[in-house]
Amino acid sequence: MFELITTRLTLRDFRPEDLSSYFCMTQDEKYRRFYSAEDVSMEKAAFLVHLFQEQATAIPRTHFQLAVCDRNTGEFIGTAGLRLESEGKASVGCGFRRQFHHSGLAEEAMISLLSFGVKYLGINLLYAETLAANKAAIRLCKKMGMVEIEYRVGGVLFADRKWDTVVLSKWIETANECKEGV
Repeated sequence: MFELITTRLTLRDFRPEDLSSYFCMTQDEKYRRFYSAEDVSMEKAAFLVHLFQEQATAIPRTHFQLAVCDRNTGEFIGTAGLRLESEGKASVGCGFRRQFHHSGLAEEAMISLLSFGVKYLGINLLYAETLAANKAAIRLCKKMGMVEIEYRVGGVLFADRKWDTVVLSKWIETANECKEGV
């Protein structure tokens, strides 16, 4: 099983027992505002947790959607993902339970995941696409040194509504650069 350890966190492959915690995270009203009822259903959560487990067994592995847990207690905090899109290029994203927002844990998780990606997967171009209304995600990306490269008006359909999206990106030459700007 894949695992990254940080000062406060364990990032690891999803397990079947993570389903209920993952589903509970998706039920928060702040989380749900960006999704349709179908996207935050138990069926969708079960599908995604199963998909994350399947992706963990792929050879070569190109998707690292990881459960983020408290290092000491094992409590599920959220999820962080890195997806290889092409050689040297990866997209990233994360989602955390609301009580862990503004704790620095998302930054800690993403620094660990990005450092791994640069060191072991040869990533040198990182990008994220998020809804323009998701100010927290944009703030996190900018803390990671990413800059806005594109603003797409009505770019994505979520929850029966067209949303503007923001694409952010960063060139990375060394794993140490993952820590810069945070």
